[in-house]
Amino acid sequence: MGNSVIDFLGKIVCEIPIIKQTIDDCTVLWLPDEPPIIYLFGEVGESIINELLNDHKKSFKLCFDIIEDGLTNLGNLIRTAVATGMIEAMVAKSDNDLQLWTRLEKLFGPESKKHALAWRSFGG
Repeated sequence: MGNSVIDFLGKIVCEIPIIKQTIDDCTVLWLPDEPPIIYLFGEVGESIINELLNDHKKSFKLCFDIIEDGLTNLGNLIRTAVATGMIEAMVAKSDNDLQLWTRLEKLFGPESKKHALAWRSFGG
């Protein structure tokens, strides 16, 4: 994994420390190779949703600001992984849960929300 990927995921881990376990599990699963970045970001997206469902008191705002930054301000590799891995995994997890989707809509930044809505209307 490149430094930009590690730095980006590190910011998310700072906000939701348990995500490190997801990254570690994914890394071990793919040894001796590195996990595909889209797969890894999808797993992280699912873990964020799991934490969102388990912790109704935490804000998660900063975490979703980091996701928005990854989609809008970082390189193409991160942008693609955030969109097609992380956001699409989150949308898929919310497919049959209107309450979760409503919460996600409020947390996504403008570009993240635009991608999430497009993926949701595509069929997730």
